Amino acid sequence: MYLTSEPTPKHKTLRKYSQELKAKILHDCNQPDTSIAAIAIKNQINPNLIHKWRRINTSNQNVQPDFIPLHIAQPHLHSL
Repeated sequence: MYLTSEPTPKHKTLRKYSQELKAKILHDCNQPDTSIAAIAIKNQINPNLIHKWRRINTSNQNVQPDFIPLHIAQPHLHSL
């Protein structure tokens, strides 16, 4: 066993990915005959992170607006 006098970090620093890179990777995932694992390897990203981005992206697209305008037709008055 070799010991070094250099301190080793206990925690890796978290990487931050730009929105442009996330969008490109998600776009690549939606192409036919592609695998998330292959895209993850190509971009040196854990596949679980890509799956997480896909879940978040999908849930954001299913958000319903708070207000939906509704047009109500005027009742027709019949003359007697």
